[in-house]
Formats: sequence, structure tokens, C-alpha cells
Amino acid sequence: MSRSSLALAIVLAVASGGCWLKTNKRPLPVPAPPAPAQETPPVPPPVPAPVPQQPAPQPPAPEPTPPEEPVVKPARKKPAAKPPQPEPETAAPETPAPQPVPQLGVLITPEQRKQYEADYAASHARAQHVLVLAAEYKLTPGQSESVGRIQSFLRLAENVHDRDPATAAQLAHRAGLLAEDLLKTLQ
Repeated sequence: MSRSSLALAIVLAVASGGCWLKTNKRPLPVPAPPAPAQETPPVPPPVPAPVPQQPAPQPPAPEPTPPEEPVVKPARKKPAAKPPQPEPETAAPETPAPQPVPQLGVLITPEQRKQYEADYAASHARAQHVLVLAAEYKLTPGQSESVGRIQSFLRLAENVHDRDPATAAQLAHRAGLLAEDLLKTLQ
């Protein structure tokens, strides 16, 4: 068996045995390897008989061609501008207003909502009070950073207050804790 047919047989065997799809319940058939060819002794190429040398006929001389004139391409014409077409005045069908996409959220009871609102209001007021006091001091860079963080938490709390009172209360609480830490450094 020659090397190429052996390599082909190996590749086919690996490809058919190794490629299974989960939906295929049976293996792919492997084609039989080609029958070994009987080696025959190489046949020597035939020796050509000597051909008598005859002068080759000369082709007729080509007729002289006149010199070519340069080809001039016609100039491209610009397409004529079309006048703007007036839009047809048709009444657009009235489309209904898009309906708001329902928001996912936690369902809370009215009592929980009141508690969150109270926590939010207390933490927000405490943080605002400390910010007012801090405005009267000359702040260090660390204290100025704390003021920025407190203001950031308060803005976030205000943004989500109507949609998610629990998150707003947590953000305001964090602002309040930072405000207490800032107040300790001011005294």
C-alpha cells in the first residue's frame, strides 16, 4: 500500500470514528481501503525516432499598420438635477401611544413604604445638615472628597426615591453615615 493511500485510510478512519453528532445514533460507514495495486516494472519511455531536419516555412511578413491615433473619450455628462417632488399629503393613520414597559421591582406593603420613607427623610436631613456645617469650614482634600461622595449618594437617593423607596433609604443611610464621619473630622 502506498503512503498516500495509507494516509487517506487513516484520515478517513479518524474522521468517521471521531465525529459523532448527538443526534446521530450510528457511526458513519468507513469506505474499504483501495485494493493494493500490483506493482509492475516501470516501462522505459519510448525512444523517438530521428526526424529529418527540414527548414521551417517562413510566415509571411506582416503588413505595416498605420500609426494609431489617440483615443479621445467623450466627456461625461452630469445628470440633470431632478426638481424636488412635493410629498403627498395623506393623513397618517393615528397610532396608539406606546404603552409603558412594566418595571420589575419588589412589592412592599404600605407599612414598609412608610418605614422606608421615614428612614429616607431622617438620613437625608442628617446628611444635608452636615453638608451645611461643612460649608463653613476650610476643608482638607480628604474632607472635600467625603463631601463629594455624600452629595453623590444623596443625588442617587433622590433619583430612585419615587420608584424604589427601599434603595433610596439605603443610599440616604450611606450618605448619613459618611456625613457623621465627616462631622467627627470637622470638630
